[in-house]
Formats: sequence, structure tokens, C-alpha cells
Amino acid sequence: MPGLLKIGISSVSDFERSIGINTTGFRQPLVLKKALPVFMNLKEAEKKTVHAIVSFREPGNREFFRLSLKHASGLIESALDGTDAKKS
Repeated sequence: MPGLLKIGISSVSDFERSIGINTTGFRQPLVLKKALPVFMNLKEAEKKTVHAIVSFREPGNREFFRLSLKHASGLIESALDGTDAKKS
């Protein structure tokens, strides 16, 4: 799915998540491009993450978003540290 990012929260290691995600029936293997460490409650982090990128969500799909990795990273990092990245 070119142009789409799968963005989600996981409590397992990056390696375990990379292996697990590719056993769920996607036509092409997904490649981990970036992982952000979370130093807060995962539910709270997920809520902040989704709020930061919800306007880029693909219709009918919870975890796929249409935006660049750089833009997504900036929005999510800002949301998780409490700053405002809307100007980036």
C-alpha cells in the first residue's frame, strides 16, 4: 500500500512486532521505519497519538494513515511530549 503508514502502539519489542505484523495477511511485508519509545501509560500514549494524526486516517481503516513519515513523526513526537507541532 504505497503512500500509507501503519501507525500503532505495541507493548512488545520492535523485533517481535515486526515479525508478528507480517503474519496477519498483508499482501506485501510491512517494514518497520521508525519506533518511538513511550515513557507513559500506553493507553494515554495511544490516545494522544491518534488525536495528533486522526485527520490523516484512511477511510474505514483504524491504523493506516496517508502522510509522510517525517510529518507523522513530528506530530506524534510533539503530541507525546506535550508540545505543538502544527506549524511543522
